[in-house]
Amino acid sequence: MKKILLLIVSFLFTVTLTSCNQMISHYTDDSHSQLSYVKDYDQFKQLIERNQDSYNRFYPEAVFDSVEMDDTTSSEKSNVSTTNVQVQGIDEGDIVKVDDTRIYMLSYDAFHVIDISNDSMSLLLSQSLASTREDSSYTYYQELYITENEVIVIGQRYSYYLQSRDGQTKESDFIDIEPWYYFGLPESIIEIYDKASLTLQDTFLVSGYLSSSRLINNHLYVITKQDIFLYEDIDPRPQITHNSDVYMQPYENIQYIASLDTLENYTNILHVEFNDTLTYELKTYLGQSSWGHTYVTFDNIYFAGNTYQFDDVTNTYVTKGVIIRYMINNDGSTSFGGYQTYEGYIINQFAIDQYDQTLRLVTTDGWGDTVVNRLYIFSLDVNETNEPSLSLRALLDEGIGKPRERVQSVRFNEDIVTIVTFELTDPLYIIDISDPTRPTITSELEITGFATYQHPWKNDTLLNIGYETDNEGRIIGLKIALFDTSDIMNLIQIGSELTFLNGNQGWTYSEALHNHKALLFSEIHDFFGFAMTRYQWIETSDASYYMNIQDYILFNIDLNNTTTPLSVKATFSHQFFIQSLSLDTNSYYLSYTFGIQRAVYVDDMIYFISLGGVTSYDLNDLTTMTDSLLLYSE
Repeated sequence: MKKILLLIVSFLFTVTLTSCNQMISHYTDDSHSQLSYVKDYDQFKQLIERNQDSYNRFYPEAVFDSVEMDDTTSSEKSNVSTTNVQVQGIDEGDIVKVDDTRIYMLSYDAFHVIDISNDSMSLLLSQSLASTREDSSYTYYQELYITENEVIVIGQRYSYYLQSRDGQTKESDFIDIEPWYYFGLPESIIEIYDKASLTLQDTFLVSGYLSSSRLINNHLYVITKQDIFLYEDIDPRPQITHNSDVYMQPYENIQYIASLDTLENYTNILHVEFNDTLTYELKTYLGQSSWGHTYVTFDNIYFAGNTYQFDDVTNTYVTKGVIIRYMINNDGSTSFGGYQTYEGYIINQFAIDQYDQTLRLVTTDGWGDTVVNRLYIFSLDVNETNEPSLSLRALLDEGIGKPRERVQSVRFNEDIVTIVTFELTDPLYIIDISDPTRPTITSELEITGFATYQHPWKNDTLLNIGYETDNEGRIIGLKIALFDTSDIMNLIQIGSELTFLNGNQGWTYSEALHNHKALLFSEIHDFFGFAMTRYQWIETSDASYYMNIQDYILFNIDLNNTTTPLSVKATFSHQFFIQSLSLDTNSYYLSYTFGIQRAVYVDDMIYFISLGGVTSYDLNDLTTMTDSLLLYSE
């Protein structure tokens, strides 16, 4: 009897949900037939509540990419280093930037500007991002950019307070039982400084936490993800504040794809154009939630992610990948450009690429014996009503990786893509995609370990950075290797690799393994560099302990040396700051504070930057420090 009652209740619940879905009206947006807009609060509430009743989850990845760079933006011509980015000419926000005369850097909630125009470095500005709200909050800086006339600093503020169901705040730090809840409300902060005077000119506050950003010439794109709260007396729409002007996004400007059943969060795209007069525009898309990857071209922004839906028949969750295109118009504004679906998961932004009116992406799916790796090629088309759309051109779902091997890294380079897969060994594949209708695996090379980042070097050379493993697939250290990709039918390794083994009970780590912006490259000087942390287990007659070694390492690349083309050029440390200040050399906090995070160069000078200070060296004599600047204060 109980089973019958349960079935009846389940049936009625399903019918109720279906009826609710059918009752919701969708209003087609004039800009695209695949797109709908929100009519008003009541319809918006129906959409959100319907989604909460379904068991869907959408974890997005934002993505932006390629098109040739204007040569005038090349750092190699001015001999000033720039952030290592995916697409040359499209800048990505980082914690350090440099120009001819200054270093700009972020340290938690502090923004520093350092003068390097003279023989001795000096601090020009040290600005804190403080809370401006009466309630308790947490703030920090995340990214910065420099243009010809502006310095753009992007931060995050989380404000915390107690809120009742009717939207009233409770003046207490004590978290009570229902109906009281504890919320963190994030907002992204964009501060725009005049570059010459370093005075603050404009400030934007945008609802949501920072997802990603890009700078294309004088156009800044800041993407935020915003949670949705449906409470009385609370306006759930995105809000932007420019200086003292507050703008609330109208409901009819909130767009969504009605055929996608996951409507959880806002994605806000703030476009700011820097001309004689600063202008801005806010676009809002209702759909995916959580953080994700970001990939941008000069003419498109792509959002990619996965929807998770509960299958009542199999009693399991099923997933579907979705990629959404927003076009960047001639005036810098954005407009919807269609969407497509795919199977599997995208590992990072380098697994997506736009080239010659095609969109290519690599996915990996499953675990163990169920692993399938795929290469998709979509055409940037128009549909039957002459609207921009994405259509499947080709799919390669066999031969990428041995059984059980998942994708570890991807790099597209015009007509080829190199893919690393791994379970016990590292097959590196070249796939010819010159014919977008017939992608073909042309060569593979099986070696130990696996690369997490691939970087095209000059003369058809590929630099791989990742992990070394033993014969059973266990990570035993870091590895760097070079490969010749000039003959796509015969991929070969150039000379020997360079390894940093963990040793007994030790381990090795670098931010460069998962963040390409932590790498410094210079083809002019034939070197690259990144910071590395090594924990070595030391045993003596008196004690056993871990020794923490934090170095920034510069590496030489000599393509004329086919035996050992990779070598250590020099290593650098900020340990002397700790020693000169007579601080605790065993302090983890101080070790992190004085761990070098980035390096930049201007002409023949190179600068090493930690949260605690900056040191400089002449590239012609890396053995002698030329200057130091302490930023740390107790």
